[in-house]
Amino acid sequence: MSARNYLLMIFVLTSSPALAEDGQWSKADPFIAKSHAVCYQVWTCGPKGPILHDPSDHLVTVPNKGTFGTCSVGDGSYDSCNECLAQPPDTSCEYYFEHH
Repeated sequence: MSARNYLLMIFVLTSSPALAEDGQWSKADPFIAKSHAVCYQVWTCGPKGPILHDPSDHLVTVPNKGTFGTCSVGDGSYDSCNECLAQPPDTSCEYYFEHH
């Protein structure tokens, strides 16, 4: 294998989104109350925990997603939506780092 082909192979392997890691969906604040019964929650994708990485690396994730849920009064007034009981998106949350 020539040096050029070897370097090209390394570039493809290290910059490919195919090497994405499984992440975790997290609720983005605030949610949107559509009524006293229905709410819309936006979710962001990210690593499951803290990750050490080069400061010049850029985190790339799948786009934010939204799901509808049921309003809950939680600890607030009985006639308001204080918590959105929405499930995370069905799509997988994946991320990877791009080196700049």
